[in-house]
Amino acid sequence: MQAKAAAGGVLAVVVGVAAVLFWPNEASRVRARVTAAAEAVSARPGEGDIERLARLAGLAKVLDRDIVVEGEPGGPAIRGREAVAALASQLSAAGGPHRIALSDLQVTLDEPASHAVVTAVAHVSSAAPSGGAAGGPLAGFDGEVVRLELRRTDDGWVITRAAPDRVLTR
Repeated sequence: MQAKAAAGGVLAVVVGVAAVLFWPNEASRVRARVTAAAEAVSARPGEGDIERLARLAGLAKVLDRDIVVEGEPGGPAIRGREAVAALASQLSAAGGPHRIALSDLQVTLDEPASHAVVTAVAHVSSAAPSGGAAGGPLAGFDGEVVRLELRRTDDGWVITRAAPDRVLTR
């Protein structure tokens, strides 16, 4: 009888740990939304106009209507979902295909989990099969720390602000 109780206890612990690790929480939902935005900005080699439009429509779904994107903190900003999507389209056409990947994502949620701040390192590379260093208009953001602010809506999380996050160096 004690063996069954011990086995039941071990099973409960395993299920509890698995639920904590694999059950989606707000931080994982925020990470998924930010990753989806990076994927939507990433052009694909050989992409046609229809594919590009579909990709940019996916980008629009993760952006707040009044999003603000700054190229540098305190600098000029691009405001509005349509303007940001248009810029993403122009960058895609101007510099050729690029892949944008994010690493070191750190998510901070406020107490009611209605707002989130994400910092991440942006990696920009060619989407060509050989990979390699990025060129074109996005190359300056390769290895840059970015700060994204999000808010929760009925449809999920939307990005309200994006800007490079200048970190202090020695």
